[in-house]
Amino acid sequence: MWIDERKSNSTKSNPKYQLCCGNGKGILAPLKPLPDVIKNYFLLNDPISKEFRKNIRTYNSALSFTSMNANLDHSVANSRVGAYAYRIHGSVFYLISNNLTSSDSSPRPKVAQIYIFDSENELRNRMNVAGNPNVTEATMLALQNMMHQVNPFIRYFKTMEEVSREQNESRGISSNEPMDGINDIRTVFRSENIPDPRRYNAPTTPEIGVLILGGIDNDSVGFEPTNRDIVIRLKGSEDTVSRIKEVNQFYDPLQYVLMFPE
Repeated sequence: MWIDERKSNSTKSNPKYQLCCGNGKGILAPLKPLPDVIKNYFLLNDPISKEFRKNIRTYNSALSFTSMNANLDHSVANSRVGAYAYRIHGSVFYLISNNLTSSDSSPRPKVAQIYIFDSENELRNRMNVAGNPNVTEATMLALQNMMHQVNPFIRYFKTMEEVSREQNESRGISSNEPMDGINDIRTVFRSENIPDPRRYNAPTTPEIGVLILGGIDNDSVGFEPTNRDIVIRLKGSEDTVSRIKEVNQFYDPLQYVLMFPE
């Protein structure tokens, strides 16, 4: 908030705001400390850290769960006449894949799919997505390992894969064969947390998502997903994407993973 947006009866040295936090009724929890890997890249002045800071947007994009998109004005977004201009209609928004397993029509994994699909080649797939020859594999690998250790979304994705593999094994299907255990494994990331008068409090890790197995209806898990929730399936017939609603509590953590790794 801008300082001039404070309440008229508050001072610049002790501003109070009504619009964002209900005059103190909504309490923002302090941000968690960054993992040592990222913190050292920010603070140190060795060549590796300097390269990370120079290419931080590329590293974040290669590790994020979503992709940025916008409605471009193609009448000016070209270099045929005059200087190149990037103009959009409306606002920038983020897209997320509806499935964690790539379809036959689009075999190359993208964004969140890279964490699960073809995990043996995860680093190579991520470097291909980065598309920047100036980033280093060693730094990308260090950040990738850090994400696997601390990020709660990846834990949910891995749980979905493990459930499917367990079902395959119980049916005598080799772990090397395609994942087709339970027909429908979904994770729902709720748009809002459990109702709380302190509405802006950050959710705790156990609350970020709900795992739903095939054959279980919405009533049995206590809620029905809304159009603001994020629903991700382990696999689907088509490789589609969904736009994340700006009001979803995970709008930023899914995109800016180096700022909100945990």
